Amino acid sequence: MFGAGYARVLEAGRPLLNAARKSGEVQVDLTLEQILDLIASIAKIPGADTYRKPILDAALRGLSSDSKAQ
Repeated sequence: MFGAGYARVLEAGRPLLNAARKSGEVQVDLTLEQILDLIASIAKIPGADTYRKPILDAALRGLSSDSKAQ
């Protein structure tokens, strides 16, 4: 999709996501690629940043391991 830049993001992001999973901060049911696709999709929503930010915040909260308990 984005070539070498995307590959570098994946290479840098995987250890961070794995550490967050091991610490129990993040759910284990999504891949890094799925999380990045989620963020990219939200970024494509038309409108001001103030419109998209609450949507992104809600999506990121949903990745938290705490959200499974709710």
